Amino acid sequence: MASLTINAATFETRLLQTIEERVGPEVAQLTGEILAARFAFQPSGTATLIGVGLLLFGASGVFLQLRGALNAMWHIEARPASVPATIWGVAKGYLISVAAALLLGLVPILLLFASAVVASLPAQSVEAVYRSESLTTVIQILASPVAYFILFAFVLKYLP
Repeated sequence: MASLTINAATFETRLLQTIEERVGPEVAQLTGEILAARFAFQPSGTATLIGVGLLLFGASGVFLQLRGALNAMWHIEARPASVPATIWGVAKGYLISVAAALLLGLVPILLLFASAVVASLPAQSVEAVYRSESLTTVIQILASPVAYFILFAFVLKYLP
């Protein structure tokens, strides 16, 4: 993650210096050897697509199980339906589950990223650019547990 903002060599040097200061030169040397022997991988678009697909499929399965557990807990019984309606219902259930997985996975990450960016900026620059003194407060509130509570409330409202 750090290599997205600074050079990887600079990061490794700083990391090794910090380890040497805090733990000792032996551990820093061992860490340097581990970093030097690491596997260099080549990114692949196909592997990324397969991985994201499997991740969404697994997450949608989790949310389908959650949906079944919530329905059992609240004693909600499924209505009998025809075969085409059942197929459409399963497909719709997977789509809703994928949307819930994306919502609960991406939104908190984006909120935390926005919070970190705003926290790293001087307050005067945020106020000068956006002409709003309360923008940092709003973003901090959105990245707080209140936002997670709202996300889970939506899941409990729309998942069953």
